[in-house]
Amino acid sequence: MFLAILLCIPISGAMAADNSDTDPASKNVASIEALRIAKPAPTVNGAVESYMFLSQRHQMRQLEPGRYEQQNLNVMPFYEIISLTADHLGHPGLSVHLQAIAGLDLNDVYFDNRFIADPVYGYIQFKTRYVDARLGRQMIFGGAAQGLHIDGGRLTIITPAHLGLDGYGGLLVSPKQGPDWYQNERATGFDDFGRGFTDWKREGDFAVGGRLFFKYEETANVGISLLQVSDNKETSSRLLGADMSLAPTDWMSLIGRANMDLTTMALRDAGGFLDFFIGSAVNFGVHYRHVDPSLYIANTSIFSVFSNEKHQAVGGSLAISPSSRFSIDMAYSHLFNQYLNPSDDGWTPEFVFGHQLDVDARIKFGALTHYGFVRGGFGRVARYDTAVNQIRLGTLIPFGQSGVKGALNAWLDFYQGADTDKPVGVLGDISCFYYTARIRTGATFRVAQTPYAETEMRGMLTFSYNFLKKFSNQE
Repeated sequence: MFLAILLCIPISGAMAADNSDTDPASKNVASIEALRIAKPAPTVNGAVESYMFLSQRHQMRQLEPGRYEQQNLNVMPFYEIISLTADHLGHPGLSVHLQAIAGLDLNDVYFDNRFIADPVYGYIQFKTRYVDARLGRQMIFGGAAQGLHIDGGRLTIITPAHLGLDGYGGLLVSPKQGPDWYQNERATGFDDFGRGFTDWKREGDFAVGGRLFFKYEETANVGISLLQVSDNKETSSRLLGADMSLAPTDWMSLIGRANMDLTTMALRDAGGFLDFFIGSAVNFGVHYRHVDPSLYIANTSIFSVFSNEKHQAVGGSLAISPSSRFSIDMAYSHLFNQYLNPSDDGWTPEFVFGHQLDVDARIKFGALTHYGFVRGGFGRVARYDTAVNQIRLGTLIPFGQSGVKGALNAWLDFYQGADTDKPVGVLGDISCFYYTARIRTGATFRVAQTPYAETEMRGMLTFSYNFLKKFSNQE
């Protein structure tokens, strides 16, 4: 489609008189085709991704109500993920976005039905400079909502004064994960198709929220938000959130956020990250985190009374890249954990201290356009009188310019003070991949043995194809 613009240019009498001896029809004028302004051509792009997992694992399975048995399972689920985006559908800001996932049980032990499918998201979007509207299944990230999954609508409006309002609401998407993806008891035969889509049988499962914010280019984004989540007509959570992202200069940035649970008037989570960029080679930062895990559990859940931990961490990080081929990253956090223990006088708080340390280095080799690397690292997490020390080793090896790469990784865990007869855990994997602009495929094999699990073997095969189709302009 084209937008035809007709330009009418008045000619004064004096000008016409000066050219009265010239036939107007003999002049070269711009054709109407040259005056058309073409809209962007509609495009469809996306990816088809295939994953097949092969693993041996130990799992408790329900044989019948009230009777369980540990089984050694050969698990072989197959997943297919399809992602599509269609842009410029009659208007530069009109688009459609879709991602769907399907699972096929190749060994009859993982899913409740042999074949299941469900859309992850699917929505229509209309976006301009000041308006962003979405309708359909979507995930909300912003303010107090971090990964909220709804079937509904969202509208974001930003004014020329850099003030904006973001509002959303809809039905909650039922969680689906692992075995018993859709239901605890099969309502259909195993070979029947899994029912898919959201389970809306219960009324009152919905979420509504919004965020008022100020945004100025990439320099500042500050907002305050509210989120209400209802479960079966009862309040599951009600949050008041505040967030900010500031980059007043090119050598400093500040990111912070906090969420208050309004049903208990307690701080659910908070965090702040201050980073300083010293040239292009050094990045130094400090951070603080607070988490109350019990407030992540819905108020309507019986499990909300079992968690009484509060976690806090304060620390710093340093990243150094003296050259394009060498880099090193270091981070340290001092941990403060609070527990409530029962006593004769009620619940008594107990504070436990710990620390977490991570150091990783990487060296690149080969052509920088098709490089490989060798990496090594050390990590330590300690709490009470116990600690886990981890040594990390790995390499990525390119095979010329062919797009083929191989990878080797190993993790060695050493347990200090742990109540186990095996103080060492070993995990390793080997992979081979082929990457081009359109195709990604590869295979990974992993084997592990830890103090808390017998030998476990896993394999994964992947294939992904990315495509782009541009449709020609039409009137």
